[in-house]
Amino acid sequence: MPNWKIHITLTLFLYLVFINIFSFGIKLSIAAILLLIFSSLLPDLDHPKSKIRGFVTGLSFFVVFIFLFALLEYELAGKTVTSFLGASLVYVCFSNLPLKHRGKKSLHQWHLALFIPFCFAVVLYIFGMNYLLAFFVLFGYAVHLVLDRIK
Repeated sequence: MPNWKIHITLTLFLYLVFINIFSFGIKLSIAAILLLIFSSLLPDLDHPKSKIRGFVTGLSFFVVFIFLFALLEYELAGKTVTSFLGASLVYVCFSNLPLKHRGKKSLHQWHLALFIPFCFAVVLYIFGMNYLLAFFVLFGYAVHLVLDRIK
């Protein structure tokens, strides 16, 4: 099975190919790269010894807070409260993942590769943000699953 470095490297390489075909603004490009890195490692969050699980659990609050705060177009108080609530929700979800790695209750399933980006797109749409970012979550997640199938 590929390690986390291979997942990130291939995903970013494919992103570089993708941005040569389509052009994005700098704000969207930075958000896309962050989402690609995160989503390319997302299926391994259910592994109890995964370095990414410990890292993401610890930093999930701050990353989501900054991400939402930067992209939301509310007044300062609204941005702060919404970013805090969204970041807290993500932190609680990651720190309490009751999943088994590589089983029926695993994040290594194709229906989750579609479901998670769909949910993300709905949240982006609700907040009036560019829901094209959900494509990058799908892309990173799918690349991880394809790499794991290659033995």
